[in-house]
Amino acid sequence: MNTTIIKKNELLEEDIILDNISSKSLFSEDLANLFSETQTKIPEKFRLPVKSLCDLTFNINNPIEGYYIYGGFKQSPEIESLLKMYDSVENIDLKARILDLNWIFYRDHKKGKLASKILFETISNNYNIQRWDRILSRIQRCLQLNRTLNDNESNRKLLNFIVDRLKDEPNQENHFLIVNLIEILFKYNTIDNEIVKTFIKKALHFSKIKKYELSFKIYTILSKISQKNKNNLGKRKFQILAINSKLKTLRIQKKIPNQELFIASIYSEILELVSRVQNVKPLKDRILIEAKEAQKIAVSTFKSIPQIVDNKDIIKYLFKKFKRSDYLQCIFEFISLYAPPTMEAVKKSILNNLELHPLSQLVSEIRYDFRNKISSNTNHSSYNQKEKFHSQIIETYLLNQKFYAGSIIRNALILINKRIHIGYFEIEGLIELSPLIHSTQKKTATEAIHAGFNFDFGKFLQYSTPLYESILRNVLINLGQNVLIYDQKSGEQMEFTLSKLLDHELINKIFGENVIYDMKTLLDDSNGYKLRHIHAHGMLEDQFSYSDMSIYSFLLFTYLALKPVFFEERNGA
Repeated sequence: MNTTIIKKNELLEEDIILDNISSKSLFSEDLANLFSETQTKIPEKFRLPVKSLCDLTFNINNPIEGYYIYGGFKQSPEIESLLKMYDSVENIDLKARILDLNWIFYRDHKKGKLASKILFETISNNYNIQRWDRILSRIQRCLQLNRTLNDNESNRKLLNFIVDRLKDEPNQENHFLIVNLIEILFKYNTIDNEIVKTFIKKALHFSKIKKYELSFKIYTILSKISQKNKNNLGKRKFQILAINSKLKTLRIQKKIPNQELFIASIYSEILELVSRVQNVKPLKDRILIEAKEAQKIAVSTFKSIPQIVDNKDIIKYLFKKFKRSDYLQCIFEFISLYAPPTMEAVKKSILNNLELHPLSQLVSEIRYDFRNKISSNTNHSSYNQKEKFHSQIIETYLLNQKFYAGSIIRNALILINKRIHIGYFEIEGLIELSPLIHSTQKKTATEAIHAGFNFDFGKFLQYSTPLYESILRNVLINLGQNVLIYDQKSGEQMEFTLSKLLDHELINKIFGENVIYDMKTLLDDSNGYKLRHIHAHGMLEDQFSYSDMSIYSFLLFTYLALKPVFFEERNGA
């Protein structure tokens, strides 16, 4: 049986049909995949625009635009034609999307209201059928849309639907959806005593099935509800229950190898939680002793394994590496591409070069930045100030970064995007587990990595560059270190600079010499890219969006953020 997606109309010469597909509960994401994989009847000029329309992902942080819309999308005459065909669209989810885009682009209030109505219909009809993240994204978009339309009645209807679903028995496959729906109800202040009881039941259920991270989130929300209601006893009770959930998570993590840094970060988080609770000194003292022990044994999680890549056959190598259409495996394989040169090999190469060119060290090395201005002037008299051969070491790392960006990372991302679309929620779930990203910056890191996987490197650079310092600082905080310097002249306490962080003894111990020099080359050293300097002084130009610097930064940042989440075994992640 065939399924008609868009009926023939005055702008479309023939029906758009999926052959041998009979399901009526297809979402736009399903259509995008099916248009690529199955025999599809689509007029040639509409083939790419229809797929582009289905491929749009929701932008939950932008209520005005609602989707990640790339440049030139609206200017396409075929897209404009598709937006006029809403009456001929048979697929309900795609119809809601087209009507929604009519509201976004043309502010057609009538079509916006209709989009909201159909979105709600799509959610209610597919709640127990479709993937949880797809249902959640449509709920969030529907709430966004209703707010921009000032449609309080439709919002109330959707929030009541959420309450009714939460009162149902827990669906084993919808754990993450349940927690996100609870967060939505809290955000929209749709709370009464009955709903609080439902929240408590859900938290107890998650504790029973050992989903402690989820019970922690619910208990945290319940403590905030008690605080709003000025119920101090209730607030304290739920705070302690949240801490207990974290401690149970900790016990599970201790059984997993190579998680020492992660465990230290959880202890740091627990200590912060305990500091907000009154009259728990015995608990605080016990956790403090355990935390100090955990900080002592936290060892490197970042020992990258050098890879032998046949430069003549990189594409074949990458095809073999990214053969599976599984987002977790794809991300794991991507970060495993990271392999900076070893310091031992770099120094050996420099010494060999000096034997061939013995006078090269005496020659002044002048380098120019992208504005054709001198960025470093290194001569023989400056070698005593830094490690011997410092500029040559940085230069070697720089050449490696240029090679990796141009030949490996770019091609790897193209292959990943052909295999699978890595969405916002997939990345958000992994970032939540990262011990290096502070809890107040997890959404920023998620936005950065999501942008990178979608080739928006300009946005990636803006979001990620300040986070490098935050990652290094967070590592020291997790290890119980002071990250402030007291200025005796001014009497002020100041943060460590990036250079100071990169030279810190513990940072070097955790990340290792190879990774540290790679970061120095990209971010800070005058002989390298100086990305942090360029960003801090407002010199990021449009041309950098697809530069070697931005592409290599994406691999390095993703590696730092997600490497602790994946512990390596021979059989995968």
